[in-house]
Amino acid sequence: MQLAYTIKEAAKQLGCGINTMYDMVNSGEIRSFRFGKKIMIPTNAVEEVIQQGTKERLQELGKEIYENQSSN
Repeated sequence: MQLAYTIKEAAKQLGCGINTMYDMVNSGEIRSFRFGKKIMIPTNAVEEVIQQGTKERLQELGKEIYENQSSN
């Protein structure tokens, strides 16, 4: 069972680039820790970002549906 991802692995899981992952780490958008010289991302931190993104997308869809119904 994998407990943490490298930057490259986390980027692959999230479908983004390595530079975007470094930006997310540096801004505190995703939790991370250092293991020696490597930056590691806990697997549950990646899951939280995915869930947050899904939640935000569902909220956007809900607004779009409401706006479409209001305009009819």
